[in-house]
Amino acid sequence: MVPLWNDGGRRRTLAFAAAALLLVHGVEAQTTVTVVGTDLGLGVVTRTPVEAQAALQLDLLQMEQAIAAGDSNKASNLYQVGLNSLQYDKQGNELPNKRSLSSLSTGADVRKQVTFAVQSYGLANGDLSTVSTHYLYADQFVKSMFADAQGDGAQVAVEASTVLNLWMYTVAQLYKAVDDCALVQADANLQKLGLEDGIFGSAPQAVDQAMAFYMGTPESRKVGLYALAQDAGKLFNTVEANGEATVNARIRQLYEEAREAMSFPNACRTGTNTVEQLWGIAHRWVSQMQVPLMQRLIYNMVEQDTKRIRLYSTAIIPATIVCRDSTHRRLREHLLDKNSYDANKFLATLGDMQELYDCLGFTCADVGALVSAQIPECAGRPPNFPMAAYSPSTNVHQLSKIDLDVKQIKVLVELEEYKPAKHLYQYGKNSEQFRANPETDAYGTLSLQSLAITTDREKADPEYKLFVEYHNDPNYADKWILNSLDGKDKWKNNVEQRAAFITTVLQHHVIYLYALAELADTEADCVA
Repeated sequence: MVPLWNDGGRRRTLAFAAAALLLVHGVEAQTTVTVVGTDLGLGVVTRTPVEAQAALQLDLLQMEQAIAAGDSNKASNLYQVGLNSLQYDKQGNELPNKRSLSSLSTGADVRKQVTFAVQSYGLANGDLSTVSTHYLYADQFVKSMFADAQGDGAQVAVEASTVLNLWMYTVAQLYKAVDDCALVQADANLQKLGLEDGIFGSAPQAVDQAMAFYMGTPESRKVGLYALAQDAGKLFNTVEANGEATVNARIRQLYEEAREAMSFPNACRTGTNTVEQLWGIAHRWVSQMQVPLMQRLIYNMVEQDTKRIRLYSTAIIPATIVCRDSTHRRLREHLLDKNSYDANKFLATLGDMQELYDCLGFTCADVGALVSAQIPECAGRPPNFPMAAYSPSTNVHQLSKIDLDVKQIKVLVELEEYKPAKHLYQYGKNSEQFRANPETDAYGTLSLQSLAITTDREKADPEYKLFVEYHNDPNYADKWILNSLDGKDKWKNNVEQRAAFITTVLQHHVIYLYALAELADTEADCVA
């Protein structure tokens, strides 16, 4: 494969365990293989070749240069056809068509993951009958900006190519890694699925591609997702001592976590927790990528830049549909459903946005304070923040977020996205386990499945005993849910009933019994 950009010697030949590359074969490797990785700069060296993916940002750079020269038609053509990012088949042969920014948002690949599903659902405002009409939202937005001859429409089109197209496709690679790893764990016939090649079909390659799309080439670092986070970090003073945006530093750390998770000879095999690790890394990575979107939305609201308010609202507000309904509805009405922006509602809208940070997986400190407008950083949630008029004496906020898992599983099942719904049930997402030191302690989440099978439920007598005796199975609820998610029950042909069944079991058999067990435990502790 010929390098697509002048890397000044940055490409390196890396030797590493063959198992890390051949894990999709299900073969125990005893030797090492030599694989040409890519040095993306800033200390990031991939294990697999991703020059072609990184080179896509050169298209963005040349689009900006074309617009600066007054040639928006050239920029539009670059967007639609591509120029710098070559594509190859599984044998390494160059394909005739280049990878283009437009193709990232119009192909089927980007739709095969949870974030896109939720985005489309949010754009449809929860109307399942219209979800598919929003599949091309990113491409349509970019083209509408190129067609806008007034003002800076073309510049916004280039920005949107990063914020909508490149952003979502990068996320797609993260969840592809999860899915590929899960196939290995399930002992699937990878050759039949076209994933027999360790370089082109493996979880390691997908993670490397995500990082390449995120960082781009050293020559094009001033555009793209990494640059977006750098600029936003400066606006909100969320940068490290070395000048790197905190978001970028964390994403580089998450990339290293993913590499480490897949570095073992038995990675992704049955009996390992690699899939769970990648799942946790993926949604934390996505949350960090959402931080610059929120920062830029706030900044453009202050600047009253209508086009960019629309852009960043389109990028992040739909995702909040799986959070609090009333808050999402207000944000949608103010930022998405109207063609104008009412600056008089800025503080109220900002308050609604800040309320949803926690649901999206980041904090007030992550977003920071907009320096230019002297807008202070929002306050974090106090440990005894009331829940339905009840003020807890201890910090149980993360535990209370388990209901978000239930809500999001329901949405995913309604969208017929059963794989991510199953991952969410098995591994959790919203309810983060306590870490005394987040910098050093391992990340973990409480999962609904762990509540469904824990022996602690035995404390919920007599209810637990009655349920188990009736169903003759201590893990009856877990089996019901898994069978339904796998399409092995009587609800498999009716999506609405399937979603209702799974949600009801989670609410009334999983969480209910676990809550009773906790109450019983509390009583026992008090008596003791």
